[in-house]
Amino acid sequence: FGSSDFASSSHDCHTHPTRSQAMVGCSEGDPLLPHSIAPGTQGAFDTFCSMQAALIGVGTLELAYALNRSGVALGIIVVLLMSLLCGWTMSLVPGLLEKAQEQIPESLRRGEVVDWPLVAQAAFGRPGKLAMVVIFCVDLLLVAITLHMAACSCLSVVLPGAHPAMLVAATACATLALLLLPDRHLGSMSFVSLVALVAFVASITTAGVQVGGHAQVSSDGGAWKIDGASVAISTVAFGMVAHTEACYLYRSMQRKDAWVKVTVASFLFAGA
Repeated sequence: FGSSDFASSSHDCHTHPTRSQAMVGCSEGDPLLPHSIAPGTQGAFDTFCSMQAALIGVGTLELAYALNRSGVALGIIVVLLMSLLCGWTMSLVPGLLEKAQEQIPESLRRGEVVDWPLVAQAAFGRPGKLAMVVIFCVDLLLVAITLHMAACSCLSVVLPGAHPAMLVAATACATLALLLLPDRHLGSMSFVSLVALVAFVASITTAGVQVGGHAQVSSDGGAWKIDGASVAISTVAFGMVAHTEACYLYRSMQRKDAWVKVTVASFLFAGA
């Protein structure tokens, strides 16, 4: 989408507003976006918690291994650069969704929600939409399998005598229960998971301080291990690339003009 299109949209918004633009209003924070997508039910803090739940999770458990393979200094640089890159691309989501909705009106969508497949259709036509649907489904499937495997691994530590099939069934039931949860409770559940994660990190830090005097520091490569950079990049990217959920989170926001601020705060917190 060219900058001229955005400039034209901004000019029309302020001089000749459409009905939807007049009802919703142009954002003072970003004059290029009329935010014509209907407001959702989630506040800014709920969206922040939901984004944190997507950014910080299983990747936290694997981060120590990634830093060990790449070295602490190189690993930290990877985390910071990935935070900046992913945060910047996430800030582009509103513009993409608004332009996709503008180019493909509701009469042509036939009830389809404004999400990544529609963005791909607006940019590349039907082939782009088909390719995005395939990528979308594969990504969600692989992420779901990965998260289930990680959950089962963690449960096997907490419940060492449990049969693996029981652990898989437990995680599957938990997932189904969450799918039945109304959208208005998404922010609350994300806040609970965020609190649990902070408690988990705090317990690891406390344990590390307690055993610090007996820990042996490895000297096999120091702070820079270039051969382990790929492990660090893939691990951090798995945690930071939460763009699959971005469209849903944006649609769920009440004040969509706060999206960029929430995104910046989320990636700063996740990177820290």
